[in-house]
Amino acid sequence: MAFSSKKIRSILLVILLVLCALPLSACITKHYLKKEIASADRDPITGVIRGCEAVTLQPASDTALTTPTACLLVHGFMAARSDFNDLGQDLAAKGFTVRMLRLPGHGTTAPDFAWQPDGALLKGVEAEYRALRAQYPRVYVIGFSMGGALSTLLASEERPDKLVLTAPYYGVTYQWYYVLPAETWNKTLGFFISYLIRPKNMEKVNDHTARGKFFHYNILTTSGARQLIDLGEAARQDSVLAKIKSPLLMVHSKNDEAASFAAAKRVFGKIGSARKEFMELERSNHMLFWDYDHDAVKQKIAMFLLEEEK
Repeated sequence: MAFSSKKIRSILLVILLVLCALPLSACITKHYLKKEIASADRDPITGVIRGCEAVTLQPASDTALTTPTACLLVHGFMAARSDFNDLGQDLAAKGFTVRMLRLPGHGTTAPDFAWQPDGALLKGVEAEYRALRAQYPRVYVIGFSMGGALSTLLASEERPDKLVLTAPYYGVTYQWYYVLPAETWNKTLGFFISYLIRPKNMEKVNDHTARGKFFHYNILTTSGARQLIDLGEAARQDSVLAKIKSPLLMVHSKNDEAASFAAAKRVFGKIGSARKEFMELERSNHMLFWDYDHDAVKQKIAMFLLEEEK
């Protein structure tokens, strides 16, 4: 991609301004990081923030499916099970056992995420999946955002009985004001900056009444962002996608300002599943389970999972 001399000067100016602001930014971020860690309501033994714990929801005896079936829900970047709103409870009411995991380094502190070694997130998902597979004849996997990338990688090696990818992350949606792609900024400035205050506009939900109702770190770790970028890149490889054979439902909004809709469409076309369906949304942003289409999304997922179950 060729840049004009004017655009190159603009990029260099932005980089210079960012580098000049680093010392002040580091001091402010350190203050906010300490404040966030100190103010969180945590379990005194585990250190996990309340509401972010992994949970297992069991169906009532009168709703349990003929074939015991578990759903593994994999949340997104810097987040927790609240990404899914009430999907877990809805699926449990329909007869599924629902496991809502907590990814390594999530629901604790931003530094805990920053210190996670490469591969730890995927290993965490694999361990949860295999534990369910050892107990249940059928296991379905539902991934959201970064959890969608992790679920894609899992499904290329394991064989979940069904796979649901909601707003899956395979790349960042480009915005004009980024100047350069977000991935490029992280690779460039990640060497100088460990943490950033999370911009409020990262809470990508069009229904403003939902804002503040789901958990996320308010401090972004650039090493964690690098892991996110690496996972998205790994999950969109042709060799990975061709190995996926599970029946697939992918749900994505054309107006997702976080996870690239175009990248998701490309991935969908290359996934090897013989049976696959794409649900395209228009009213929602990234946080599908909290946005205007949340009821339609839940209904579609339930229909997809319940087919041939009863």
